[in-house]
Amino acid sequence: MHKPICCRFFGCLIILIALTFSACSDMEYEAEKHDIVYQGKFIYGYNLEKDIVQTVNGLRYNTETQSGVTESGGKFNYKKNEDITFYIGNVKMGDKVPAQDVMSPVDLVPNTIDIENQKVTNISRLLQSVGTVTDEAIYIPSQVVSVIESETVDNDNEINFDVSSEQFVSDTKEIFNTLQNTTGESYTLVSAKEAQDNLKKALVESEQESGFESYTNTISTHFQYYPLAAYFDRPEKVYVNGERVNSDITGGFRKTITLKANQANAFAVTAMRYGNIIGEKQFHITHAPVEYTPGHQILYSFSVDHSVAETFVIDIDAKKEDGTNGVIIGYMKDINIVACSNDNQFLVDDTGQVYLSSTHQPVGEPLPFSQTGESHFYPLFSPDDHYCYAGTIKIDFAVWKAIFVDNQLVSGKWVYNYFPVYVDSRYATITDDERYLFQTNDPIKQKIDPLSPSKNVYEVSIKVDLFTDEIVDTIDIQELELVKRETLGDMLVSPDGSRGFLTTHADHYGSMDVIDLINKEVIKNIDGLSAYPGNTIFINNNSQILFGCAGSSWYGGGNVYIAEFDGEMVTLMNQFNVSILQYGHEDCVSYGKSCGQYGAYAVAQDRAGFLYITSRYIKELGNQKEINNCSPDRRGIDQLRIEDGGHFTYIQTFFFNASDSKTMHFIKGK
Repeated sequence: MHKPICCRFFGCLIILIALTFSACSDMEYEAEKHDIVYQGKFIYGYNLEKDIVQTVNGLRYNTETQSGVTESGGKFNYKKNEDITFYIGNVKMGDKVPAQDVMSPVDLVPNTIDIENQKVTNISRLLQSVGTVTDEAIYIPSQVVSVIESETVDNDNEINFDVSSEQFVSDTKEIFNTLQNTTGESYTLVSAKEAQDNLKKALVESEQESGFESYTNTISTHFQYYPLAAYFDRPEKVYVNGERVNSDITGGFRKTITLKANQANAFAVTAMRYGNIIGEKQFHITHAPVEYTPGHQILYSFSVDHSVAETFVIDIDAKKEDGTNGVIIGYMKDINIVACSNDNQFLVDDTGQVYLSSTHQPVGEPLPFSQTGESHFYPLFSPDDHYCYAGTIKIDFAVWKAIFVDNQLVSGKWVYNYFPVYVDSRYATITDDERYLFQTNDPIKQKIDPLSPSKNVYEVSIKVDLFTDEIVDTIDIQELELVKRETLGDMLVSPDGSRGFLTTHADHYGSMDVIDLINKEVIKNIDGLSAYPGNTIFINNNSQILFGCAGSSWYGGGNVYIAEFDGEMVTLMNQFNVSILQYGHEDCVSYGKSCGQYGAYAVAQDRAGFLYITSRYIKELGNQKEINNCSPDRRGIDQLRIEDGGHFTYIQTFFFNASDSKTMHFIKGK
């Protein structure tokens, strides 16, 4: 069975390697990490005389599984990937935020590390003003808690911290008057500057104590451009070779670097916070005339958004210093590489330009797909690479190669301006016998049922005989038999052409229909999947299918699914080994993290069985801030290992500082 792109984009994949003991151990370790209860501390200031960071004791807190009051040393409990909320009594301090080992008022305000942020400042002022101060901590006694609760009861136990310093004095005046009258002690709201100075001293000292890790990346490449990208946890400033670059609010950045030709290029990336170095990454990139063999595995990730042209390139066979496989080796600026010949010698971009896969240099005359009037194409090669199809153009690629690569004098015609269907390799499959091409149109064509004019059918695929270039069948399915939705995800056809797997999306949900293409009947409908399914591939010696979903910015999602040929779902876990709850389940809103990760639109598998999925991170998904189960350092392509039972073990992320835009990828050389 041949499925583009690179013939194997959706194609035949190798038998998965049996799990080893160490793989099981890795999975058990990952599972255990989610059950470990960690202990953090909440800090607010610094005692110069004692040379110690001061903590806050007496704050109430809760996470999804833990709750209590910060104890001596500001201690609180949490589990990995949990969010936490802090309170004075019932009055919330800031927002619900990710739990960390060291937290302060800065961490209670999302998307800022600015000590002078007015919300951060006002939270700091209140905490530093209402407690009993010792050398090591502020302790908030129960009497103070009662007063604050009683003074805010008419305002639903809320204090607006996001106001000016002057307004905050006015808003909290009654709290401090009541504290003095009730306790007989002097309570005064500290100034904004004093609160900021105390907090800054604590954070500076805390950063100095925490230390950081330094990473070195050594790369050889022939690409002119390199996508220099890195993630740091809440950096204040990031520098590349001493020059400041802008990081986004989640701590990532990407800068396209033009490499100096035929020499070594060195880049030192340094992240700073509160005057301290919090992270360093070294990139040693040697630009040299490297050539890749056809069997060398390289992943190409390209944009589906036609307003953006760029391709990220990963050498899957290269080994990093930590022993893992896969190195980012380049960036093809203003180019979307979307297809590969089956012999792995040629690449094609979405305008028809051909490139040598060994050097990534353009070669020959572009394939004239634009004669159809379109501007972007997804070519499909015949199994023997004799022909290449895109739109309604058929190219005799063997003749093109003889003329433009082998420099032979050939009189044969190489451009045919007619093919009976519009070929888009994203939704096309060639059967294993190399006889038939199945093409699904986007959008799926709806038409009146000729046998029952009051009903509609959907043309889920068109079957073309490649020996005659004639349409020999259309697969029409009754409308009511399909879950079929508005947006096409993919249509993958089994190697023998007997079964189709149609994924679609609408109304916040994804779905899959398993179709008998011979009898034109639906075998099974699966609804309630993550939004916007992407491409589908065969795994496990073509006995199972695997597909991912992009998810939506409102409902989240973005899971990876494995299913049997009959549509029975194997995977009930996402790539974080968190149970997947289909939309509509009553727990999905309450426990949004179970609904999955955002962004697994593209999937591909290499010779060793490793899976590569797109990974996106969105800070807030609609009004459900808690639904995202990814982390901001996972924005690019995740490498996973598939385990028994449809579980996944995370290996690493190739970080591109990617946003929520859709990309697709394929692997050359499999």
